[in-house]
Amino acid sequence: YTHALDTDTMEIQDGYLKRIDLQLLNMVEDAKKILAANGLAVNEKIFMSGYSASGNFTNRFVALHPEKLRAVASGGVNGMPIIPLAELDGSRLNYQVGIANLEELIGKPFNLEEYKKVAQYIYMGALDRNDTLSYRDAYGEEEAQLTRTILGEDMMADRWPKSQKIYKDVGVSAQMVTYEGTNHQIRPEMIDDIVEFFRVNGGIDEGIIEIKPYEYEYIEYKELEVVHIYDAKWGDY
Repeated sequence: YTHALDTDTMEIQDGYLKRIDLQLLNMVEDAKKILAANGLAVNEKIFMSGYSASGNFTNRFVALHPEKLRAVASGGVNGMPIIPLAELDGSRLNYQVGIANLEELIGKPFNLEEYKKVAQYIYMGALDRNDTLSYRDAYGEEEAQLTRTILGEDMMADRWPKSQKIYKDVGVSAQMVTYEGTNHQIRPEMIDDIVEFFRVNGGIDEGIIEIKPYEYEYIEYKELEVVHIYDAKWGDY
């Protein structure tokens, strides 16, 4: 699950997928050199934005390399952004749930001081039920069970509010937003919010300036009890 920067990806020891986080940083440096050669100056620190699996990527990447980032937007993160703690409620939190084994995994310890300097915009749709915790390509069995133990079973009712509290208690520079009337999707106004978040936070060196997110109409979430399928298509249709 490389586009989520999951544990299996980070443990690859050789081949073209080894340490894709460092490959990405090398690509950034190469792009900076090309831009500089053409007279275009860019800031040293970068923005990152991702949604769903790639939202997990950006959210986890900032824990690995906070010194490289000014602001990050991570959406649809399964209600459980990475926990910036080594231990919680007596449980050791290894990557990708937490950061306990980062030094063993990437050769350097978690840098909480730099992590707190990065402005993070983390968002979920109130109607999102795209929970991938039970899928073994996204989470190992031990990771899934640990998540259920420390954060809860339900993505939006349990894990999302508890994650928000943890981030607040740790002092992370994060604005964590729940968009009403929104499922697992990116809507145009959400993109506008991300652009605005990057704009205002690009003007400061560290910490966060929060924005006023777009407010969608509230829609009550209801579990489907009966579904009628009138037509089904597959193949090239």
